[in-house]
Amino acid sequence: MNERLSIDDVPIGDEAFTEVLRGWPWLEPSQRSPDPLRTLTAAALAWFADEAVDVAVVEVGLGGTWDSTNVVDGRWPC
Repeated sequence: MNERLSIDDVPIGDEAFTEVLRGWPWLEPSQRSPDPLRTLTAAALAWFADEAVDVAVVEVGLGGTWDSTNVVDGRWPC
């Protein structure tokens, strides 16, 4: 999974990936978890915010209207 999230062609490290996901209630075993692609999208956006990236390239999936990447507003400036 790590290679799917990168900044300047450097994938997110295991510790950073774990830290981004730590404490999210929907990842607890007692909760119903979202699908992996929604989790990955949320993790990417959280990591990009934590790292204060200037520009993020977010690849669109095949979900069409229901794709998790639709939460991203690509207008500039935001």
